[in-house]
Amino acid sequence: TRRMSDPISLDVPAVSEFHAWAHDTFGEGLRTEDIIAHIRSELLEILDAPTDTVEWADVIILAINGATRAEKANLPDDASTEDIAEGVLRALLEKMQKNYRRTYALASDGLMRGSVVK
Repeated sequence: TRRMSDPISLDVPAVSEFHAWAHDTFGEGLRTEDIIAHIRSELLEILDAPTDTVEWADVIILAINGATRAEKANLPDDASTEDIAEGVLRALLEKMQKNYRRTYALASDGLMRGSVVK
């Protein structure tokens, strides 16, 4: 059984180790439909328990699984798990920075539906 070396840090070594474990456990390939189906079931659990951070963590873990598989598909065959992890974390941080630059407004019904880009 793999153990995260530092469970407080989501960094390249942690994502790399998770990627290796997920492939050893669930097999190779994108597995997009499987991952999306599992995310959907977890989202229903969140609707039942919206303050349960463990359920939210399940969605994050599944998203990392899908993202590492997608990143692997975009890299050369000899890419390391560290290369894959770096690409996923880079994409996450770039997307966060993009979102920080946006101005968000609630829809008339009070729901968050998108952004107004400035």
